Amino acid sequence: MVMLMATVVCGCDDDGTDGIPVLPVIEGWIDSDGYPVVMFTASVTSDEAAASLIDKMIVWGKVTISDGSRTVVMTGSLADGYFPPYRYYTFDMKGEPGRTYTVVADYAELHAEASCRMPLPTEISSLRLAAIEGNDSLRTATLSFMAPEDCPAYYCVTVRDLLEKTRPYPAMMGTIVAETPGEKIEMPVYCPKNMLDTASYVSNFHVGSRLEVGLSRVEEPVYRFWTDYDNAVMFGGSQFISASMSLRGNIQGGYGIWSARGTSYVYVDVE
Repeated sequence: MVMLMATVVCGCDDDGTDGIPVLPVIEGWIDSDGYPVVMFTASVTSDEAAASLIDKMIVWGKVTISDGSRTVVMTGSLADGYFPPYRYYTFDMKGEPGRTYTVVADYAELHAEASCRMPLPTEISSLRLAAIEGNDSLRTATLSFMAPEDCPAYYCVTVRDLLEKTRPYPAMMGTIVAETPGEKIEMPVYCPKNMLDTASYVSNFHVGSRLEVGLSRVEEPVYRFWTDYDNAVMFGGSQFISASMSLRGNIQGGYGIWSARGTSYVYVDVE
């Protein structure tokens, strides 16, 4: 899958000096009935573009989350299945639709914060797999659901192969808007695109995978971010995301995205 906004490459002025200061970068989420996760890094300047992203991990930061009633300090730890392999988390707060969640991240001179309201989740009607003519090892996938009464509704689809024990990643071209209440919506689901992977990208799912597919209803700013990100991954041709690509995030004081997601899941073995 694509590298999820762990780092932003900042541009330079014509004289070669950095035109954009180093800023905090946040990627985080909290799902309905789930626990929050935040990745907190520093942006990469243009003369550091070849540096390891792991060097930009912030491991001694302070990250808090508030649901409007109480505030919890999140714990930082190494985390397999994430890149960079470090996250902030807590089991002391669980996502509830209708609440607004605010994260604040601080380290030295770096400060960033964001707020996001969690919509009600939309139930998944089905996830259909189909064979591909002439290919016994891959399957297509189609997700269907009914649009809610309070349209427009904005959605992002995530995919995780449970056998690989990694975090969920956004499906390629996995954003959609429901505009007509009660309409049946069907959309193809494609594999996440990992730009850090040296293997060629395959959009369909391998037989033998065990999939968790999530349908997340989100606020419009979150939808816009992931739509922009999709375009950057498809056409940017780099594992780095440039600040000049103007990803429309919701982080005040930095880059990235904080998502409060009303999420429903379906699980399927690809056979």
